[in-house]
Amino acid sequence: SFAQELWVAYLVVLAGLGMQAPWLASGSLIPRHLSQQDAARYTAFAVTGSGFGTIAWANLARVLLPEVGWRVGLRVLAACIAGLYVVGSVGQYEPPALSASDQKAADGGMFAVFKDPKFRLTCAAVACAGFGYILPFAVQAVHAENIGLTSDESATVYTMFGTFSIAGRITAGLVAARCNPLVVWVGAYWAIGGCISLVAAAPNFEVLALGNAMLGLASGPMIALLIPGLRELVGLARIPDALVWIMVVQAASTLPAPTVAG
Repeated sequence: SFAQELWVAYLVVLAGLGMQAPWLASGSLIPRHLSQQDAARYTAFAVTGSGFGTIAWANLARVLLPEVGWRVGLRVLAACIAGLYVVGSVGQYEPPALSASDQKAADGGMFAVFKDPKFRLTCAAVACAGFGYILPFAVQAVHAENIGLTSDESATVYTMFGTFSIAGRITAGLVAARCNPLVVWVGAYWAIGGCISLVAAAPNFEVLALGNAMLGLASGPMIALLIPGLRELVGLARIPDALVWIMVVQAASTLPAPTVAG
């Protein structure tokens, strides 16, 4: 918000560092407190927050921008997000100790989990999926403008995505509590591909809104079942290490997506 030149604005990458740190900690702690079935369900409820955030921040920005401008608007948003981090930190408490076998698995270090060929294949899949998932968001604003959407209609489109992503994440948690979360997770990626195709082909507001609603619903398992899926794949003790690798891969694959889109 204090940038006077374009290159300073690129320092927004620091916001990504701030957001990923509490996500890694919270995501690693939830399974430590709960059984596998309960963890899938409650992780899904936990990640609905970003869906609510999509709705809240989009509408707050729509109010702030014409009233106070983008600089003050960004500062207000930053203060709100910082406050949420403080509230979230109050709710954290020490998890139960790992069993002896789990602790032995965790002692292998961060690079040990990457020796598993199944996990390396998962990382490659996440890289491809992350690039494809982020790409439409980088071009959707231009696409909306090209088909004649107003600013209110564009905000409604994003609200549709946020609303249905909440439903998708809750549904994913309930389904995964009764079956293998990895199966649901993989199926969701196929559905996301179809929804992105619909968004790309949308000729008007109604179809674009429908495509975003379906994309939000399909993206639910992608977010909500990542950690339960890693638990199934690498075990409870290695979730933090596996999550670090997944986040690194996601960052590397999603970073060029806006550039390619532009």
